[in-house]
Order: sequence, then C-alpha cells, then structure tokens
Amino acid sequence: MNKSKLFVLFVGLFITSAIVYFINKANVVNKKVIPPYEEESFGTVDNPLARSEYENRMLQDPATGKIPDNIREKELQFAKTLPKAESFKLAKGNNVDTLLWSQRGPVNRGGRTRALGIDIRTNTPGSITIIAGGVSGGIWKSTDDGATWVNKLSPSLIHSVSCIAQDTRLGYRDTWYAGTGEFYGSAGGGGGAIFRGDGIFISNNNGDSWSLLPNTSNGQVQAFNSFFRYVTNIAVNPTNGDVYAATSGTIQKSVYGGTNWSEVRGTGSASSNPSDVQITSTGIIYAAVPYNLGNPGVWRSADGTNWTLITPSGYPSVYYRTVIAIDPNNENIVYFWTYTSSGASGTALWKYTYVSGDGSGVGGTWVDLTSKLPTSIGGSVGDLDVQGSYDMIIKVQPGNSNFIVIGGTNLYRTTDGFSTQIGASGWIGGYSTANNVSQYTNHHADQHALVFLTGANSKVLYSGHDGGISRTNDVTASTVAWDNLNQGYITSQFYSLAIDPSTANDNHIIGGMQDNGNYFTSSASFNQNWTQLPLGGDGGFTEITSGHTQYYFETQNGNVYRFQLNSVTGDYSGLPWTEIQPAYKTNYLFVCPFILDPNNNNMMYMAAGDSVWRNSNTLGVPDYNQTATYTNWDSLTHTSTGGVVTALGISTTPANRLYVGGSNGKILRVDNANTGDPTSTDISTGKGLPAGYVNCIAVDPANADKVFIVFSNYSIPSLFVSTDGGNSWQNVSGNLEQNPDGSGNGPSCRWVGYLNDGINGTYYVATSTGIYSTSYLNGSSTVWAQEGSTTIGNVVCTMVRTRQSDGLVAVATHGEGIYSANQPVTGVESNNSIIPTSFSLSQNYPNPFNPSTKINFTLPSPNNVKITVYDITGKKVADLLNQQLDAGSHTVDFNAANLASGTYIYRIQAGNFVEAKKMVLLK
Repeated sequence: MNKSKLFVLFVGLFITSAIVYFINKANVVNKKVIPPYEEESFGTVDNPLARSEYENRMLQDPATGKIPDNIREKELQFAKTLPKAESFKLAKGNNVDTLLWSQRGPVNRGGRTRALGIDIRTNTPGSITIIAGGVSGGIWKSTDDGATWVNKLSPSLIHSVSCIAQDTRLGYRDTWYAGTGEFYGSAGGGGGAIFRGDGIFISNNNGDSWSLLPNTSNGQVQAFNSFFRYVTNIAVNPTNGDVYAATSGTIQKSVYGGTNWSEVRGTGSASSNPSDVQITSTGIIYAAVPYNLGNPGVWRSADGTNWTLITPSGYPSVYYRTVIAIDPNNENIVYFWTYTSSGASGTALWKYTYVSGDGSGVGGTWVDLTSKLPTSIGGSVGDLDVQGSYDMIIKVQPGNSNFIVIGGTNLYRTTDGFSTQIGASGWIGGYSTANNVSQYTNHHADQHALVFLTGANSKVLYSGHDGGISRTNDVTASTVAWDNLNQGYITSQFYSLAIDPSTANDNHIIGGMQDNGNYFTSSASFNQNWTQLPLGGDGGFTEITSGHTQYYFETQNGNVYRFQLNSVTGDYSGLPWTEIQPAYKTNYLFVCPFILDPNNNNMMYMAAGDSVWRNSNTLGVPDYNQTATYTNWDSLTHTSTGGVVTALGISTTPANRLYVGGSNGKILRVDNANTGDPTSTDISTGKGLPAGYVNCIAVDPANADKVFIVFSNYSIPSLFVSTDGGNSWQNVSGNLEQNPDGSGNGPSCRWVGYLNDGINGTYYVATSTGIYSTSYLNGSSTVWAQEGSTTIGNVVCTMVRTRQSDGLVAVATHGEGIYSANQPVTGVESNNSIIPTSFSLSQNYPNPFNPSTKINFTLPSPNNVKITVYDITGKKVADLLNQQLDAGSHTVDFNAANLASGTYIYRIQAGNFVEAKKMVLLK
C-alpha cells in the first residue's frame, strides 16, 4: 500500500545517479489510483527526495546547512543532565503534578522493522520466540509467535535498532546481539542523522534485558569516531562464537563476545555505504564491501583472518550496498544482490558456487542472474524497486534451493532458482497485485527482513517491513496469505496527531504516520484496534472539529481530505469524504501544515509553497470530490515569508488573527484573516529571532497577543514567546539549550502545547529527546523538566496537543506511537505579583448571576484551599476547588447551568481560615 519515501543522499557520483533514478520515475511519483472506496484502502506514491529535503531543512544548522555530526548521541547524553518532572520542583517551590502517561497505541500498527530474529530453539508455530527491532522503536520480544509483545529496551537508550543475531551454539543460545543505526532511510532524521546508532547491544538472558557493548559505544561523540554508528548486519560464527558486524564501509570482528573489535575488511567513514557479512554453519565467512572504499568487492574467508577476493570478471564496476544470502541447503551456493544505480532495477544479482581451494578463480563459478529479476511486470508499482537500496533483502528457503524470496518495495519469489524471470505470479507481498498502490492483505510495502522456520515448518516465513511484521504459514501457496503480527508491537512513527479540541473526556485521536498513512481511534483503551483511514503513503497533518463531527487528514505533499465516521460502525465505510486542498499544485511541503479556525471549524488555512490559502467553508466542497473541484479557496497574497511557509497559528480570543512562519525564520501577523485579502505585518525582522525553520506557532487561546514560536533546527535557540502580539520576543529555551546561543547538544524542539491550570499554567514542548514541561517562563533561565522519563523516555516526540476542558495532553512520538495524560485543570486564575498580608474572600461577581460568576480570594501564604457550594438547605451541590495554591490573589469560575434559580452559599477553607457568603442565581 505505502511505498516508502525516505531516500538517503549518498556521496559523490551516487548522489547524481540516485537523483537521476528518481527523476526517471516521475511518472509514478504523483500518481493516485483510486479503487472503489468501500472495497479497500488506497494510496499515493511520493518522491523520496521531497521527504529527505523536508527533514534536512527542518533540522539542519542554518549556518552550515548540515545536521550536526552524531547529534543523536550528543542530545541523548545532554538529556541525561536535564531534570525529571517526577522529582523536580518547578516555579515558586510547588511540586509539579506527576502526570500518569498512558500509551494509547495504535496497538495494531507496527513501524519500520529491519531487525528480526527467531530463537533457534523454537520451531513450532504458535510458540515461536521472536525478537524484533524497530528503527526508532526499540527491541521487542514475543514468546507466543507474535500474538503479544513486550518492549525490552530502556526508554533512555538509543532505540534505532537495525539488525539482530543469536549465538546459535549449544550453551550460548541465550546470547543475542543487536546493532543500532540506520544508514538507509531514517524517518525522523533528514538523511539518517537523527537515528544514527551508538554501537551494539548484547543480551545474555534471551532478550529480556540489554546493555551496550562498551567498545562499540565509546562516549566520545564529538565527531564520527566509530564505525558502529551504523551497524547494518551482525553474524555470529556458529563454530566458535566470533562476532562480525557489517558497519559503515567496514567489517568488524570480535573474538571475545563483543568486548574487543578489530577491522578485518574495508575502510569507511560517516557517509560510507554499509557492508554486509554472512556465515555458513561451518564457519565460512562471506563479506561485501562497496566499490569506492578500501578492500572493495566480494570476499571469502575460512577463518576470519585470511581473506580471498572472489569478485568475478563482469561484476558491476560500480556497486554500493550489497546483501548476501547463503543457501542453507547447499552452503557452497551464495547470492550477492547489489545496488548499482543503473539498469532496469538499479541492481545486479549474481550467484556464486564454491568449487575448491580458496574459492577464487576456477575455485568458484559465477552466474549473472540480473535479467531474471522482476522488472517486466509494469503497472504503477509492479516492477522491482529498491529505492536507492533503502529496501533490499534476499533469502533461500530451507529444504528447497530453488525457492528464493527477494524483496524491494514488493516481495517476490522464484520457484526455479532464477532459471526464468520472475513475473506477476511471483509477486507475494508489499503492494497489492492489483498493481494500484493498495496494500497486499496483512502485508506492507518496503521489505527489510526475512526469516524462515526450518525442517517440517520451512514454509513458514516472517517478514519485517515498513508496516511492522507479517507471517505466512505457507509461502509456497498459489496465493500467499499473511497474518499481521503487529498486535502490541508499538513501533509506529507519527508525524502528527489531533484531538477534539473542546469536548471534555473525548477519546478521539487521529494521527499521520511514516509510510502508514493515517490512523484513528475513538477509544481510551490501549487494547482497542485503531482504524486505518483511506489513502496510504505518509500521513501528514490532521485535525478534528469541535464535537468531532468532521475529520481532516493529509497524505504527503499536501493532499488533504475531509471525512466523517459512521456513528454505528465506528468506521468511515460508505460515508462522505472528499479531497479538500486548493488547486495550487507545486511546492507543498512533504508534511504540509493546515489548521482549522477554532471559532469557525469550517474555515481552514493551509500552507501552499510560499504563501497561505484560506477556505471559507470546507463543508461547501462536495462530498466524494476527487480533485474535480476546488471550492471556496482564496490565496492570501500578503502572506509570503520569502521562503516556504512552514507553520500556522490562529487565535481564539480575539478571533481571526493568523500567525505565519517560514523556513527562513520570518514571521507574519495577519489581522482579520477571515475575510478578503488582508495585509500582513512582519513581526520578526530586527526582533532578535534566528533565521531558522519555524516548525510550530502556538497561540494562547485566551490571549491572541501571547504566542509561542518553535524553531526546530539544531544549533540555534529553539523557543520564543511574545506577550504583545509579536512586537517583542523573549527567548525561553532555557535549559533545553547547552549554550545560550543555541549551539551545542540541545534537542530539536518541535511543538508547544499549553494548559491553564489556574495557577501559573503548564507549558509542554515536544522534542527529539522526549516531552518536557514547565510552569514558569523565566526567559533564558526557564527550567524545563522531562515528562514520562520511565514511559515516553527519550524517543523523538513530534507534536503535543492539549485540551483545556479536561486537561488532556496527547503526544505523538516517532517510534512508539501516541501517549496521553490528564493534567488537573481547576479553572483558577492567579496573580502572585503582589503578596497580600491577610486572607480575604470577596463577594462573587456578578451577583445575581446567570449562569456563571467569579469568586475572588487572597492568601497571605501557601495553603490548601477548599471551596464548596451548598444550596439554602445545606445540601452540597458542587466542589469547586481542593488544591494547594501559592500566596497571592486567586479567582475561581463557577458555572451553575445545571442548577435551578435560588440562593446558594459558597464556603472557603484555607488552613484555619473559614468563611462563607451567599450568592443568588436568577434564570
């Protein structure tokens, strides 16, 4: 269904060749195939270069145009120095309320999975032990064949798991190794930087706990000084336990269980293409090193010390990533599949057969099988596509040397050992064989890992892909049927989320994910499956209207849709939907901002290239519209920032003030944005703001003059607030920056949310190292504390949404789904600028009232305050407050809409102070 998008920019000639490759596929890039809406989901295929450009621009140091080297390791180390909300006292000596964070899901949707291993001691379907790794979601274990999963990696550790291997020797089978770092296609990191790894994990208790091998994680993260930043594959020699790691351009070897390492092949660097290594059951080692590095080519070794170059004559002269498959039935046969960036698929497939001696020359024979690859199926997505080697995997079935499975975006099989070219009948996974970018049932596009069971169960195949994990019980069937193993495997990578902005205790959440489109839930239960919305690709921004009558979601490059749910079935089947974005066609961001007016949910503002478009009545766009009409859209011609528009914020009180942010740091304010073509005011130039990427603009719903700006780039200050509508700005990045100028190892900040708890309010910021909060903004001295350190941890958080009516805080993560918590919201307003000398309780105002009134009181010192309302008979009708408050002046709102007219008594108690007054409700 969802063709993966992220493409890594390689060095030198590889950059040029890859770009040419994708340009040549332009006829597929923006194609949409829309089958009958009721029958199946459908999707789009996007340009991976657009996604890479989007992420790099969002994260790069503006001064250098590059993401800082090793920033993931650096920011994680820096995050360890920041206080934890559970133990840190925020402003004025108050203990911050400890929020109870719950993982919301989606319980039924996994994310990109490159690491997949089966415990060799388990071979009976239903009781298989699986250990898997998400590229940003940690290490997960299942002991019931994928029916349930448990995350085994600490929240504070690097979660970019890329490969896994078991020591299969008798007596050592509880030992596993897991490599970190993803060179190809890191979803949150603009070319891979954000998910660079930090070495190799080891487990000595069958995957129940993990620790980093010290010699693969040296802690010196100021520069690329370890090839273990990207570990593509790990292989353990089953004869002696030696461990081999394929890294950035090198093959590393450890004879001491990972405690000491030596380089045995290749020479690499931070940008080197990864190598690969595989080992036979008798200890013969095969390795592949890219052509442009030291010791390039295909190598064979019988002892791991002495190596023989066996690259054949006629092998491609230019080759980058290579994946290796050893035939388990005849280990003298080995397949080498390499990315060349040329030819029908951009790849070459060669079969090697060992004959004698060291395997070189006449000691080995080679056959070029490139012409047998599935390159003539045609259609939208039928032909083999490895997307610049982002997705490449090949495995031979145990028990049948002629049955080989190979995967790029799709999964294919040959039953004759590539004697003939694979055709449409060999297409068994990825996109649907309908060839229209819909999803193969219970499978997913973009193949990264394959594991067969053995013996009598060798027809069972496990597949790791961009949608998590799937299993088939018979890969030889004429039509291969897959089971989804994602239940509880929470590795999904969200870009965004939306909640009902006003309805208290409402459970609706919608969010856009990397390569999994958009998913939706209306349940608070973690175990309740989420619903996949129509269209695939990458999900983008999402919105829910107040009262959740309408829902809006987006796929990559600015395709926005409106739909509603069936109140009976809880899904969207057969109900109105429509494509909603303006007719503007170019320069949409890969994940493109749009917002709904909080005072008029039928009005939408959308970023379109270098300006903003406004839809005055989204409900006026006809149902079932599929790009046929673009109704009610107007271009706001005065909203150009001089760069791409990257962020939008709209006010509630007063209404109709639009803030616009750009990729160059420019910020505009547009008053009366709801009508005509209003002018704009530049509120950034000369105000001390950096020239960075404005990723979020958050407007205080109670005060349009109070607005937050979030710059997501590394190496510049991240957070600014204005209390005068942008006339002046204050840097409130505080301790989230290592240095006052934003340089150093502070995280990338992404989003701000705010709740008024009646005292000082609480501000939440989503960052690349987790979610942080403060209740007191104090300029550059602002102290932010980490929320959910033992639950959310340091996973990349992309967005945070808040709801004032019930204190809901919801966080989208890029690797662990969505979390939420509820902060107590009392409706108390406080003014602590002047400390009173005595306790007092004022008469409510207005009085008489209908239906709301305000109750004012003062405290000379901090105290727990209780306010209770009784009717004239003495019966309690409401508890307004029971909370510790600071010294100062306070106001509580009382809404009596559910009470009858009459006289009521409100009573306050604060320590030894007790007082009561009468008030009159007239309806």
